[in-house]
Formats: sequence, structure tokens, C-alpha cells
Amino acid sequence: MSPIECEESCRSEYSGCLDNCRTRFGYCLEDCLASADDPSSRSALAVCIKECNAELEKCKATCDSDLEICTDLCRRGLIDKYILRSPACP
Repeated sequence: MSPIECEESCRSEYSGCLDNCRTRFGYCLEDCLASADDPSSRSALAVCIKECNAELEKCKATCDSDLEICTDLCRRGLIDKYILRSPACP
């Protein structure tokens, strides 16, 4: 794999990782809304949404970090020794 193909592969993985983050964020919000039927639980809903946002940021940070590692390994020609993780956040 050429360095350019390698970096394209990294970007593709990164894009998939971010998509996964957004999907999980959507499910998280749905869960918040589903548990907020009671109008008195507005503050609980706000806390829930804040937690979803925090998870989203953490997920994106993991994607960013994976992209940096992947790109660095491409540049050093070590990508064959590094199996791309599936685009999923921990």
C-alpha cells in the first residue's frame, strides 16, 4: 500500500469512526427523551443530554487520536504492522 493510499485508508476509517460517534449520540438522545415523559424530569433530561454530549466528545477524541496514530504509521511505513481497528469507539 502506498503512503497516499494508506492515508486515504486512515481518513476512511476516521470518517467511519465519526459516523459511529454520531449514531451512538443519536441513540443516546433517544434514550434521554424516552425516559423524559414526565414534565418534572426536565432537569434530569438536561443532565442526560449533557452526558450524551460528553460521550460524543470523548468518542470524537478517540477517532482523532486513532487518525493521528494511523497517519503517523503510514508516514513511517509501519502500517502493515498495525491492523486498523474497526471504526468503533470504546
